[in-house]
Amino acid sequence: MKEPQDSNLYLTVNYIKNLYPSSSMKRGLILVLFLLAIPFVSAEISIDGPTENIYNLGDSISVSGYILRPETTLALFTLSLNCNNKLQVLARTTNLESGQKYKFLEALAIPPITGDNCTLEASLNINGNNVESKESKTFSITRDLSGVFDIEEDIIQLGDTIAIDGTVTRLNGKTINGLATIFLKQNGVNYFVDTTPVIDSQLDYSYVTVSNPAGAYNIDIQVSDAYGNQFLFENILNLEIIDKIELTAEVDKSNVNPNEKIKVSGKAETSLKRAIEVGNVKLELDKEVFETRLGKNQAYEYEIELKGDIKAGEHIINVKIEDSLGNHGETQTNFTVNQVPTDLKNTLNKVNFLPEEQLTAISQLYDQTNDIINTTVTIEIKDSEGKEVFKKVVQTGEEISYNFPQFAIPGQWTVKTSSSGLKLEEKLSVSEVVKAEVILENDIITITNMGNVDYKKPVNIKLDGQEDSVITKNPSLKPGESTKIELADEVKAGSYDVEISYDDKKDSYKNVVVAEKKVPKTALFLALLIAILLIIFSYIMIKLRRKARNRKSLDRLEGRKRLHELKGLKKEKKMDEEKKEGGRGLFRMFD
Repeated sequence: MKEPQDSNLYLTVNYIKNLYPSSSMKRGLILVLFLLAIPFVSAEISIDGPTENIYNLGDSISVSGYILRPETTLALFTLSLNCNNKLQVLARTTNLESGQKYKFLEALAIPPITGDNCTLEASLNINGNNVESKESKTFSITRDLSGVFDIEEDIIQLGDTIAIDGTVTRLNGKTINGLATIFLKQNGVNYFVDTTPVIDSQLDYSYVTVSNPAGAYNIDIQVSDAYGNQFLFENILNLEIIDKIELTAEVDKSNVNPNEKIKVSGKAETSLKRAIEVGNVKLELDKEVFETRLGKNQAYEYEIELKGDIKAGEHIINVKIEDSLGNHGETQTNFTVNQVPTDLKNTLNKVNFLPEEQLTAISQLYDQTNDIINTTVTIEIKDSEGKEVFKKVVQTGEEISYNFPQFAIPGQWTVKTSSSGLKLEEKLSVSEVVKAEVILENDIITITNMGNVDYKKPVNIKLDGQEDSVITKNPSLKPGESTKIELADEVKAGSYDVEISYDDKKDSYKNVVVAEKKVPKTALFLALLIAILLIIFSYIMIKLRRKARNRKSLDRLEGRKRLHELKGLKKEKKMDEEKKEGGRGLFRMFD
C-alpha cells in the first residue's frame, strides 16, 4: 500500500506497525486510520495580509493567498473575521485542480464590529468537512478617529465670536464626512452644545456668544461619520469668556445737606476694550433706583435730588451697567449727608411745682430723620419775674436738676433751651403756698412766714390761767419774715394753758409761765443812745469854743502885725514920692 503523503499520518502508521507486529491486526488498524484520515488529506493554505495593523469601520481589508490541494476536488472556500466572536465574511465554491495553486485576492468590507486582536481565518471545506484552516496576522478594528483643532481666540469678551477649525480623518488618514458636536463645559457640566458638519475631513465652526455665562471653559468635540466611527476629543481646546465691564463712578461733592442735588458721573469699558453699543446704567441709593444710558465716549451722568428726610451720615450709591450682550459691571461711590438740626425737645419730669420740689430736664437735639445729634445745649430757667435763677451748658441727653427754693415766686416760670441755632421755650407753674410756722418758746410766740406769698391770715391765741384771754394778731409777713409776740405784754404774769390757732391748725401748750412785764429793751437802748450822743455833742461844743477863742487871739496878733507892716510901707512910699518931686524941681530949674 502506498504511504500516505501527510507526514503526521505517516508517522502514526509507522508507530502502529512497530506497536502491533501481527499483520492482520496491523491491517485493521491502518484501515481505520485511513478512514479517519480522509478529512486530513487536506490542502495547503497560505494567507498574506492584512496590509494594515489597524482599520476603521468603513475601510476594506485586503487579503491574498493561495490554496494547494493534492487531489482534484470541489471545495468551499471561506473567510471569517475573528474579533472576540467569529463572523464569516466570504464563502466561495472553488474547483481545485490537483497540485495546482488556487490564488485568491479579496477586499473585505468591515462589518460594524471592533476589536484589538482580530484575525482573518481562511478555511477549506470538502463534503461538509473542514479540511484546512489558516489565520492571518492580528490587526485591530476601531471606531476612533484622528483630529487636529484650533481656536482663533482663547480669551474673548462676551459678544465676540468663537471660531474653531480642524481636520478629522480615519486613523489611516482617509477623509471622512460626518457630524461634529461641540460641547462647552465648566467644571464638567455642559453649558452649551452645538453641532456642525464635517465635510471632506474639514471642520469650520463659529458662534457669537450672547448671554453665555462667563468663566473658563473646556471644549469637547465629538465627531462621527456615516460608518459608525466616532471619537470624543475631550478637553481638546480651552476658552475663557469675560463678561466684565470696568466701571467708574464719582460724585461732584462729598458733603451735602438734605434737599440738595448730587451729580453722579463715570465711564465704562469692557475688559478687552470692546465698544459698548447699548449700555443701561442703574444707580441705587437707599433702595431707590434711577436709570440712565451710556452716552458718548462711553460716559454717563445723572443728577439725584436728595430727600428732605434723608438720613445723616455716609450713603453709598451702587452703580451697575449691563449691555445688550450680557456684559456687566458694577461699582460704588459714596457721600456724606450732614446732620441738620431740625427739632429741639425737652423731657421734663412735670410742669406744675411747689416750692422745694425738684425739676429734672433732659434736652435732645434731633436731625432731619429724628436721629439724636450729640452736641451741647444751653438750659436757662427764669422765675415768674423774668429773673435768671439757673443757667448751664450740658451735653444733649444729659439730665439737669433744679431745686425750687422755699420761697420760689409763684406764677409762670420759663425754661429756655438753645442749641445749634434752635430755641425752645416752655412754661412751668409754681403754685402759691400760704404757710406759717408758729413756735412758743418761754413766753414768746414767734410767727414765721414759711410760704412764698405774703402771710396775712389771723393768728388766735387763747390763754387760760391767771386770767383768761383771747388775743388775735393779724401779721403781715413777707416770705421768710418773722414777728414776735411777748405774752408778758399781753397778760399778767402767771401760769397759763396756751392754745394757738392758725392755718386750720391748733397748737396747745400746758403751764406756760408768763414773766413780769419788763421795760422794753428798745426804750433803754434808745435812752442810752441819746445820753451817749449828748455827751459826745457836749464834748464837741467845748472843743469848738476853745478853738474859737484861740483863733481870736491869733487873729488879734496877726492884725497887729499886719498894721505895723502897712505903716512901714506907707512911710517908704512917702519917701519915694519926695525923691521924685526933688528931681522934677531940678528939671524945672533948667527949664
